Amino acid sequence: MQPPALDTLEQYRQRFTDVAYWTPYVQIVCQRHRLFPCAPIRTGLAGTFPVFIVAERWVVKFFGMLFDGLTACHVEKEAATLAAAVPGLPVPPVLDAGALLPDGGWPYLIFPFVPGVSIGAVMAELPWRQKLALAAQLGRWLRQLHGVSLDNALYLRPSWRPYGDFLAQQRDTVMARLAAWGSLPPHLLAQVPDYLLPLTELVDERRLPALLHADVTADHVLGALQGGSWQTHALIDFGDALVGDPVYELIPLHLDLFQRDRRLLRTYLDAYGVDAAEQQALPHRAMNLALLHPFNVLEHSLAADEWAADTLSELAARLWQTWE
Repeated sequence: MQPPALDTLEQYRQRFTDVAYWTPYVQIVCQRHRLFPCAPIRTGLAGTFPVFIVAERWVVKFFGMLFDGLTACHVEKEAATLAAAVPGLPVPPVLDAGALLPDGGWPYLIFPFVPGVSIGAVMAELPWRQKLALAAQLGRWLRQLHGVSLDNALYLRPSWRPYGDFLAQQRDTVMARLAAWGSLPPHLLAQVPDYLLPLTELVDERRLPALLHADVTADHVLGALQGGSWQTHALIDFGDALVGDPVYELIPLHLDLFQRDRRLLRTYLDAYGVDAAEQQALPHRAMNLALLHPFNVLEHSLAADEWAADTLSELAARLWQTWE
């Protein structure tokens, strides 16, 4: 059988969620790992890599050459394995792994399927008390995740260097990236160079770096809403996991899942155990990491007039300040 022909972005866009195209490859995985029955096969939530749900029992995730798939596979396997070993942390374990091709090309991971919906699909229906409870729950869970020992890790080593190098690279390209996205109005874009903190202030080598999920969005928290009560079943997709500053975890969590609601952010921080002094330092630090983020995380933050600001400091306060 020919390997998947997804070598260009255009091919990838057309086929990475195409169930008919991927069914023969999923069937190979099922036969190899004795996953029976191997039907029905349906696509999972669209993300970066092809994901398929088999018989409502298993999840098969493939990693190609694009988007540094081999590294992402290694990282996700290690991060999910470390996180799943934490008592009480609802992370599906890696059941098995392999590669479609003899040379290791198109590696894949197999997870148990977790039934439910993403929190993003029902967030608008949640009573306020349930949203607060979720924010507190995530604060406790992510503190546990960030405390995982990395002493025996192969790819996610307890070193600040990769995180520092990543931020340095993002800083070198930040103006071109922000200008291309067009999310910041010109007067705020012009303030970015003077607003950015030195890397020495964004990388605190006085303490150990933490294991970060780095993509806790509304798509990646799964559960069920019954009778107005939300039950979280799983935190999924560790493909973007990295080792670094726990504040970096807040960028997708607050700007996406919390929809920029500072009351939810305060509840999360209190449950996590962030003290008042750290919360007061948060706006500048978090705004820096949002500006340096590889994705356009500020796009929706600036869409409404209520977020209009004359300075980046003012915008940071409106987004991240947890006290009045």
